[in-house]
Amino acid sequence: MSATDKLKAYIPEIQNATAAAIIEDTEQAFKELCNVEAIPDEASSLIVEMAVIRYNRLGSEGLASQGYSGASESFINGLSDDLLRRLGKYRRLKTL
Repeated sequence: MSATDKLKAYIPEIQNATAAAIIEDTEQAFKELCNVEAIPDEASSLIVEMAVIRYNRLGSEGLASQGYSGASESFINGLSDDLLRRLGKYRRLKTL
């Protein structure tokens, strides 16, 4: 199953074009974070997890928290510590 299909399984209401764009952006972010040119097959679950986070943040970019009708919600900055730890497995150091 492709990463786009997995994302659509997690988020049934997502449009095909939106899912494909989010996966493409997430794959680029993975490559930049890990300093790699190709994404290993075993990292596909991380790509989907990062894509779900990216989708859930759409429309709330730049917000730290918001409140309405007596309820409030807070947003994390960046990626969770657990996700960053798991990404570390694939990270390559840049040499000058």
